[in-house]
Amino acid sequence: MSNVKKNIVASAFQVAGKLTEKLLGLLSTLILARLLVPEDFGLVAIVSLVIAFIDVLAETGAKDYIVQKESVTKDDLDTSWTFNLVLKAIVVALLFLIAPVVASYYQNESLVAAIRTLSMMAMLNALVNPQLFILQRERDYKKIFKIDIFRKVVSVIVTVCLAFYLRSYWALILGQLVSVFGKLALSYIFVPYRPSFTLINVKSQFSFSQWILLKSIFGYVRAQLDTFLVSSKFSVGALGGYHISKYIAMMPATQLLGPAMSPLLASFSDVQESEKELKHQVQFSLIILFLAVYPVTAFIFANSSGISSIILGSKWVSYSQVFGLLSVSVTTVPLINFATSILFIAKRPRDVFLFDVLTMLALFAILVGIPHHSLTSFALAKVSFDIVVTHAFLCYSMTKLKGNFDLILIVKIALTSLCFSIAFSFLVSLISLFEDLVLLNLFIKGVVYLVLWLAGYFSIYGLFLKGTEIGFHISYLAKKSLKILPFVRIFTSNS
Repeated sequence: MSNVKKNIVASAFQVAGKLTEKLLGLLSTLILARLLVPEDFGLVAIVSLVIAFIDVLAETGAKDYIVQKESVTKDDLDTSWTFNLVLKAIVVALLFLIAPVVASYYQNESLVAAIRTLSMMAMLNALVNPQLFILQRERDYKKIFKIDIFRKVVSVIVTVCLAFYLRSYWALILGQLVSVFGKLALSYIFVPYRPSFTLINVKSQFSFSQWILLKSIFGYVRAQLDTFLVSSKFSVGALGGYHISKYIAMMPATQLLGPAMSPLLASFSDVQESEKELKHQVQFSLIILFLAVYPVTAFIFANSSGISSIILGSKWVSYSQVFGLLSVSVTTVPLINFATSILFIAKRPRDVFLFDVLTMLALFAILVGIPHHSLTSFALAKVSFDIVVTHAFLCYSMTKLKGNFDLILIVKIALTSLCFSIAFSFLVSLISLFEDLVLLNLFIKGVVYLVLWLAGYFSIYGLFLKGTEIGFHISYLAKKSLKILPFVRIFTSNS
């Protein structure tokens, strides 16, 4: 099987797995949003902000280090695992010490126990079998798929049961712990590898990871800066509404588009020595990305009110506009990941770091310097900034790769996809056959939108891709995806 076809198959498995995981997550959120109140989600958002920030301070870049190496030895793998474990142990100790300080800042003593409990996630994540990095490197996603689905099912069941019983934010905290512990246990059940404690190659990894560490710190601050400012400017309830709106809005990017693209991005390292193959792989991946992100984003934005009311319920109606605006960020995450991968291949990790630093400072100036009297205006400023800098970053990254890319073809497909997305979402928004039955009305809109976009894909294929090598592989992707849809058989197949 060719490299491109292997990546397509891997992407199809990733989509199938993450789609299932996403549906389970939506089911969980649908139930929890009706059992808990915005204040509960607000408290969990504060705890998650603190823990994730401290966690990135100990980011070793273990996965990136293993995935990008031309050859990986047992010492490389074990060193990455040990180095990560040591730093995460320091993180947990630090979280225990600063928990009272955070609780004092937010004037909520209950945050002490919550932070200390959830900090154990850092240690559990560090103990996960490092052989999973090898599976990602080799784009063997079957076992990863099984692990993710099993742990998600258990986590959803536990979280929902606890929410019925406790009716507090502790259901969310304990549910997250169960999810991470499930990944830890299943990683050793499904993958026969036992790591050893060693730091024999730590110098080599740290040399690679220093820019990854800096990127992780500033990248995280940039990604969560808006949530932190909301926690400082608005009430805990408003923070909960913003946090859950952002989480739901970003699910298509983090749970579907991102995983679907990861095998294609990981494959860049395989072909980086061949200018011709790298050129083809980059163009193919970017075209697929533009054909996916704009349609998804446009549909969610145009139907944000209906989606919000179905998933979150009536108590969250006041946040539907915020949800709609934040859904536009679905476009930004996969495009930034793509640009970042390009710069890593071009051996320019410092550029990624500088991008995170400069955009973080600019975003801070915009969100703090401009008065925002509502969450809606705050979200509008944040999303507008993200859209502009993301596309600028993508254009910059493409200039750093060797090879004569067919930029005109890429721009034509991107603009056509964007125009179709806006036009189709506008037409679908006019449908109001069953206004009182929100779910049925949204389903009809989704079916019509899908039909329109199938026609749109055929038009784009016929106009720009028919008879080309990229067009052939896109046709193969479509056929293979249809065959893999009944992905339940993966559970019964031999690994």
